[in-house]
Amino acid sequence: SSSKDSSSGSSSGANWWMRASLRGIQKRLSTAASGKGAMTSQQLGSEGRVVSSLAEIETKGKLVLFNNRICPFGHRAWWAMREKAVDDFDYIHIELGANKPAWYKEEVNPLGTVPCLIDDGDKIFESLICAEYLDEKFAGQGTPLMPEHPKDRAAVRFAITSFGDLTTALYRLLMGQDASKDPELIEAIRTNLAK
Repeated sequence: SSSKDSSSGSSSGANWWMRASLRGIQKRLSTAASGKGAMTSQQLGSEGRVVSSLAEIETKGKLVLFNNRICPFGHRAWWAMREKAVDDFDYIHIELGANKPAWYKEEVNPLGTVPCLIDDGDKIFESLICAEYLDEKFAGQGTPLMPEHPKDRAAVRFAITSFGDLTTALYRLLMGQDASKDPELIEAIRTNLAK
C-alpha cells in the first residue's frame, strides 16, 4: 500500500486518522474559547457520586457509568458518552488503588477496572468495548465514533492500539511517586512515540 493509503491499518493510515482527530479537537477547543460554543466535556468531579454498594444504584432500565475522572482509560468512555450526546446516565465515582471499594470488584467488575457500564442490568467492561458499545447503542445520535468504511475503521483501530501503550506510559509517569524512575518512564514514552 502507498504512503497515502489509509486502508490497511498501516501507520500512514493511523497517522492520517490521528491528524484528522487532532484537527477536530483543535477546532472544538478554538470554538469553545471564542465563546461561540460551550465545551462541556470536561470532568470536574461534580458529575459523579460515591456509593457504598451496588444496592444503592438503580440499574433496571438505566445506564450507569462507573468511572474515575483521573483514569485515562476512563476518559475513553466519558468522551464516548459526550460525543454520542448521552445525558441520561448515572455516574458513579470509583476510587482507584488502595482506596478502591471492595464492593466494586465483588459486585460490579471482577477485573476491578474502570470504566465499566451497566445498561439495564447488563455489564460491559473495558474502555474500548464501552466506547464501541455506546457508539452502536446510540448510533443515531451524536457523533459517530468510527468511520463508515471498514478500511478506515481498521486504521482507527491501529491508532487506538498504538495510543494504548502510550497512554499507559504517560499515566505511569503522571502518577509516579518515585522521581528516580522518571528517566525510565520518559524513555518508555519516547519509545512509544517512535513507533
